[in-house]
Amino acid sequence: MTVPSPDPPTADAATPRTHRAAIPLPARRTAVEVTATELRTRTESLLADGYRLALVAAHHDDPAAHGSLTARAAVRVVYLLVAGPPDSRIELHLHLDPDAPAVPSLAKLSFPAGRFEREMHD
Repeated sequence: MTVPSPDPPTADAATPRTHRAAIPLPARRTAVEVTATELRTRTESLLADGYRLALVAAHHDDPAAHGSLTARAAVRVVYLLVAGPPDSRIELHLHLDPDAPAVPSLAKLSFPAGRFEREMHD
């Protein structure tokens, strides 16, 4: 599908619109559940394949959204790694124990990881 782009300014207002901008295709997205012991190995492999760590974010998953009224909110950490072209993204999802949430550090693998880890700690 294409959408018309704005006409560049011209002296002749009768000039037809001929410029079209293509809508980019969505990036390829893959989500992978990992354990704390798998996280480092998977990340090392992706970094070696040309991916870069773009974001690390922690979430409290609402157990009510999954039908539980008694379970405590689980903590999920999502590591977003991106590469391109072609644009590709891989999310590594790490579920933590809500009573003792601990994240293995990836700061020695990726400088941004240290910053994201400090932000989550704060």
